[in-house]
Amino acid sequence: MSRLEKRMILLCALYSLASFLSKSFVNVYLYEYTQSFVIMAIYTFVRIMFFPIANVIGGKLIKKFKYAVTIFIGLMFVTLSLVFALTQTKLFEMNKYFVLVAALLTGIGEGLYWFSINSCHQIVTTNESRTTYLSNLGTFNNLSTFIAPFIATFIISFSLNDMVGYTYILYLILILYVIITCIALTINKKDERGCNYSFRKCISLKDKRWANVCLGIFFYGVTNSLTLNLTSIMIYNAAGSGGLYSKLLSFFSIIVVISLRFLPYALRKERMMKTYVIASLINISSTIVLVLVDNIVGAIYFGISNALVTAFYDNSYSKCHMDVTAMYSDDLTGRVVAKEFYIGSGRCLAMAFIVLCYYVLGEAAYLKVAVISLSLFPVLSCYFLTRYLKD
Repeated sequence: MSRLEKRMILLCALYSLASFLSKSFVNVYLYEYTQSFVIMAIYTFVRIMFFPIANVIGGKLIKKFKYAVTIFIGLMFVTLSLVFALTQTKLFEMNKYFVLVAALLTGIGEGLYWFSINSCHQIVTTNESRTTYLSNLGTFNNLSTFIAPFIATFIISFSLNDMVGYTYILYLILILYVIITCIALTINKKDERGCNYSFRKCISLKDKRWANVCLGIFFYGVTNSLTLNLTSIMIYNAAGSGGLYSKLLSFFSIIVVISLRFLPYALRKERMMKTYVIASLINISSTIVLVLVDNIVGAIYFGISNALVTAFYDNSYSKCHMDVTAMYSDDLTGRVVAKEFYIGSGRCLAMAFIVLCYYVLGEAAYLKVAVISLSLFPVLSCYFLTRYLKD
């Protein structure tokens, strides 16, 4: 691998460590103040709604600046959201909906970050190096998620209570973002080819191959929205305490690391789609069991199943859409923006559906109906991505 590819992997691994801590514990931290799945669904909706907006902004900025600048700006917004969450707890106690300010800042920051990183993934790799790159990227990202729960367990174990522990975790995330920002400033890449793109052209579904990939991405986003905060909160509720919750995450991470040994084999072109389909079916069962068996048994089943297939599911999906994006290298920036638009739209639709279920079905039934319904969408994602491979 090139030096730039190695630097990208280091940056992404550190971000995965910070992101895992953020997803698993910041969501729980905010949930402790809101005590509402519905508000957290709205939180995710607002956060994801700003992804496409931030991507369009990133597409404009990259005409004048290098990706290091857009990564830096994105991380600054995410850092601001964490500082807000840490310092404005009295606002949350006064009105739960103040958490949406953190969602707005996070959405803009993560949108700019992922636009930059996904563009850099395309630029620094070739069709020949992409499988190796994604395999190593997945290995180090998952090693980060393996380490994260142990760090969290250590912090919580020596804290006065769970909430104090979550606060220390937030401070650690801030430190990681500073380190990541320093590395990001060394990524001196700029897209010289695809800056002058037409957003309308890139989101158009007239091209059959591009349409199949975009629809596959959209339906992937619908189910992926569940993992952004709701599943971590459901596991936390099933565990009953922050200590047990972090220990469960540590156990699940060990399984992820073991499964990574088989990742290069599964990402070979002739096996990639079969891997994605099998992983999708297991993911469907895991989320359904989690919401129906709302105790420690359901949480353990979800964690083990998810840990076994996440690397195969996410990396097969990434390899597929990166390969097709490389075919449109003349408007690379526009294609990345379009992909983020479709995955963001799928996630927003899912969160809006959860809120709708709450108001239509009531508190007793809405979560089960919503989660089970959204869990089935990987079937459609598999269908459209399979059609792309056949084309």
